[in-house]
Amino acid sequence: MCSVVIRSYKEDDYEDIALILNEGYESSITKTQLEKIYIGDEKNIIVAEENTIGKVVGCFFWKVKEDFVRPGRTLYMEYLVVSKEYRRQGIAHLLIDELESICKSMNCSSIEFTSANFRKGAHELYKSMGYTIKNTSIFIKEFG
Repeated sequence: MCSVVIRSYKEDDYEDIALILNEGYESSITKTQLEKIYIGDEKNIIVAEENTIGKVVGCFFWKVKEDFVRPGRTLYMEYLVVSKEYRRQGIAHLLIDELESICKSMNCSSIEFTSANFRKGAHELYKSMGYTIKNTSIFIKEFG
């Protein structure tokens, strides 16, 4: 396993994050979009930085949400991704460990995220860390 440090996003991380998001999600997010949508009081970004070269090799986005149906606060994770060349080295596990630490520090009672059906390897990791699948359907109507 390579040596990584888990930390909060810095402005210099944008290019590395854009590259790994494109690998995992075929994204073309601009720096302006990233900063407008995902940085601030509501959402945050955590990165895994490879120590020897100072390159961001993984990340996830998170936000806390209060729900009127379920008691307590929920931490929502979005876009967990690790660069292809660094996968299966424990980096996603370290990122999820950090997610769980954030959950506790924010006094959240649960963590939620979605994962595409074809991401079977990721699902096995989540299950091994104590996460369970809740059956749900996502309805989408696209305009333009």
